[in-house]
Amino acid sequence: MGGCAAPREEASPPAHNELPVQSKAVSPAPKAEPAGSSEDILKLHFIDVGQGDAILLQCPGGENILVDGGDKVQGEALCAYLQECGIQELAAIVGTHPHADHIGGLIKVVQEFPVKAVYMPRVTHSSDTFRDLLLAIKNKGLKISTAKAGVELPLQAIKARFIAPRADHYEDLNNYSAVLKIDYGAKSFLFMGDAEKESEEQILSSGLNIRADVLKLGHHGSASSSGEDFIKAVAPSWAVIMCAPNNDYGHPHRETLQVLGKYGAELLRTDEDGTLIITSNGQKIEAYKKGKKEASAGLSPVPVSTAVQGEEGVFYIGNLKSRVFHRPDCPNLPAAKNQIRLPSREEALEKGYRPCKNCQP
Repeated sequence: MGGCAAPREEASPPAHNELPVQSKAVSPAPKAEPAGSSEDILKLHFIDVGQGDAILLQCPGGENILVDGGDKVQGEALCAYLQECGIQELAAIVGTHPHADHIGGLIKVVQEFPVKAVYMPRVTHSSDTFRDLLLAIKNKGLKISTAKAGVELPLQAIKARFIAPRADHYEDLNNYSAVLKIDYGAKSFLFMGDAEKESEEQILSSGLNIRADVLKLGHHGSASSSGEDFIKAVAPSWAVIMCAPNNDYGHPHRETLQVLGKYGAELLRTDEDGTLIITSNGQKIEAYKKGKKEASAGLSPVPVSTAVQGEEGVFYIGNLKSRVFHRPDCPNLPAAKNQIRLPSREEALEKGYRPCKNCQP
């Protein structure tokens, strides 16, 4: 699987005759939005589908895009979530790559919702899930547009273009991932699918401006993605990791968390926070945690941080043994195995941690 297959599956070569080419139900979305009319708001839903990806973009002007859909068993809950968000039609769906934990839920979505366009990279897979998705697309009379670097989605209010894949063949199917960059006003958003370091290096070599305020990390926070040079170039204020609690793959990996901490990204995780919603009016960004699916319905969304947008993410590192917490740049940080990330000073104190006398967090 794309988030998680072990052992890795080798990508099948493109097959033109198989891939037509064209030139959990949870509570409703939170009401809180940045200043401005609802028509001016871009709303991103990072939907909790367990060990998989599903991202809904509600664009200014009413266009809706779905990037990935989790595994096949998530299809009913995903459709329910879209309905609760008032989605009646999708301007586009994007299957970043053919692994089941990214495209499985799209089968039900294609069957249940009117869809104007489908984007997928030009690569095939031998799985039943991939074949079922192709059949669902065919039965709706849709064609598949190739998702590759340089292709732009024809949207009215935002700029949405693919910046990867940048090659025709990869050994690892993850590197075929359709990487989508969204620009809205002064803010940018980058969705990596399961793209790994090979794809990241190609993006860096392209010379593109890849700075983004929000980065959806590749491959569920795996150490095979999110290289330090790439994170430094993107310089995200927010980093989103989509994975399941206590998953079998150890996602997110310690190395990835350390890189994000080094560059001050505010970390959001569906395994800990459930569905996440990020809104922007093109000038500022606000983030909310909807909570896990088992949480009581009707609870107000909890703002992720009260830090001023644009400043470095605010968090602390606790020592599980000594119960002391530190600033991330403290020279006395504990060994990685003894670290715990604490999102605020208040939470650190509530959990019984004492401030470090040296860095004075």
